[in-house]
Amino acid sequence: MILAFKFINITENGVLERILERTLAASSCRGRLVRKGDETVLYAESETTDVLERFADTLAISVPHSIFMKEYCVEVVETMPNDVVREAEICKPEAMPPCPKCLADVENTASEKFGNIFTHCKVCGYPVEPTEVTLINFAKEMQAAADANHTELFEALARVIHNGGSATLTTMSGTVTAAALTKKNIGKFPVDEIIAYDVHTASRFFEMQKGEVLALGSIEKPRIRMQMALEFKEKYPFFYSAFAHVKLPDDMVLFLLMRALHEVGDVLFYLSRSVDPSTPIALTFASDTAGVKALDVVVTEEGDAIVASGERSILPWRGRGYGKKSLSLCGDYAGLMEKTSAEVVQRERLAGRDIAVDELLVAEGEEAPDTGVPVVRFSHRHAAFFSVLGQHGLLGKKMAGIYVGKTHDSAIMIHSEKFGLVDFMRFDFEYETFDALFSAIEAMNETGGKLLANFQQKFPEVFEGFVGKRIERNGSNVMTLFGVIGMILGFGETTAEASRKLLDNAAEFKGKKGPRIDYKLKGERRLDPLWSVRTAMSFKLAGLDDLTLSFGVVESFSEFLSSTIDDIETDMGLDGVVLCGSLFGEKKILQKSHMLIAKNHTVYFNKALPLDEISTAYGALMLTV
Repeated sequence: MILAFKFINITENGVLERILERTLAASSCRGRLVRKGDETVLYAESETTDVLERFADTLAISVPHSIFMKEYCVEVVETMPNDVVREAEICKPEAMPPCPKCLADVENTASEKFGNIFTHCKVCGYPVEPTEVTLINFAKEMQAAADANHTELFEALARVIHNGGSATLTTMSGTVTAAALTKKNIGKFPVDEIIAYDVHTASRFFEMQKGEVLALGSIEKPRIRMQMALEFKEKYPFFYSAFAHVKLPDDMVLFLLMRALHEVGDVLFYLSRSVDPSTPIALTFASDTAGVKALDVVVTEEGDAIVASGERSILPWRGRGYGKKSLSLCGDYAGLMEKTSAEVVQRERLAGRDIAVDELLVAEGEEAPDTGVPVVRFSHRHAAFFSVLGQHGLLGKKMAGIYVGKTHDSAIMIHSEKFGLVDFMRFDFEYETFDALFSAIEAMNETGGKLLANFQQKFPEVFEGFVGKRIERNGSNVMTLFGVIGMILGFGETTAEASRKLLDNAAEFKGKKGPRIDYKLKGERRLDPLWSVRTAMSFKLAGLDDLTLSFGVVESFSEFLSSTIDDIETDMGLDGVVLCGSLFGEKKILQKSHMLIAKNHTVYFNKALPLDEISTAYGALMLTV
């Protein structure tokens, strides 16, 4: 009898395949592993059904949930194919959170790896060399060898945190401060991440959708920005924000610390990137790693996890090439295409490599090294769009792409083989001062003038504060627009502060509908920000509350994106729509936009790459195909 265990797995990092190979090797079954495209199939054969049933049970325990695994099924088949085991393009991530086997080993008192923070295997681990571990607690010092059981050190550290203290902590991703959630600690060390014992704990203290529960507990152990639930607010009334980045322990250091804390009754603690060298308590080991960025994910309204940013479990990344020999440079990342394969790595990894290419693609605004080959400049929006087209094999289709970034300027684009790539619509914000902005609103029509007069009369101090004030650029034009609206609504003194508060207000809103904020075009298909600002001001004058008004700004923006795509479909027809750019990392913008657009169009995201940055290093390689 032969069983085929089929997985739709949209990453080629090899994690699933290595777990399947390991589980098969430890069994008495004969088998073969085949991967084609996004499908991985493990064939297992045995003469007895009991053996196959036990193998299936073992496999269910051994294979963890992954944000990249989309489907799974088991079938009885007649024969085992003779296909290649798996494609050579699959590579191992440089850093990967602990797998179920390694976690079991460090908890098993009979294992030689019990309590050891450097436990890793062919599936998981970090690029950190094992070394002596030291705990300093004021004048007392404890040390343990690299291959020792480190449990005692973590039990001592857990007592410090349990009693409300803090300590410097070296993790596999760098040095941080680990602390109890107290008002005193937070005042000294701002919260960057809250660590929860498990998904059940997280669901008690934070508002979570089903897709977020699944993502949080996945092997990738991503961070998710979530809103505090009532139980959190009651237990920590001093916490300064309605949101926080939350994750489960994502390396053995945090896992063993969380286990020790749980034994004394604690289920939450936090990490801060702010570190005080004079802190008298520290658990450290020698590490020269700068740390690999954790994944931040956001979920669609249907529960699908989208990678917003990060590197861990992704880099080095390999994917489909399109026949050229080219190199792309984009910020911290580099893409390299060699005929039918392509890869993306951290830019520093290119040092010392002998690379021969026919062209060099460099992001706008970045310095191009002298290589002696032709240099092609590219914009982030175009590269992010083409990243998705390349991964899904859509370069020959008529596609629309929406790129809304927090840092780089946004656009709605169209690409087809017939007319190439064009910016269908751009998002502008050309005003440099509030005086110029208000003068332009006043000049629009009589209603604009009356609006300004009424606003000045009702909020004289607010209006006076804008006189002579420059508009600080806040990354992209869209973020600057949100920041200006937020400042006018009283959400902050800078565009950065005000835009963040506006987006948080929108995320906190629990209603179903906000006010309609105008997003209209001016000549040459460019967004006219004046309409958005003036309608937001009018609702402020009407006394609308901050949460509802903020949600209206975000909801109307998503509706504008959707209606623009519908207009393109009516005019020329489309095969699908791509959503990319870091602003889709905001849950309300992602969910509202995706829900509206997916009603009438097939929507595509990056498969296993983030919405921005890393993906542009790959997408740039596609631009000259």
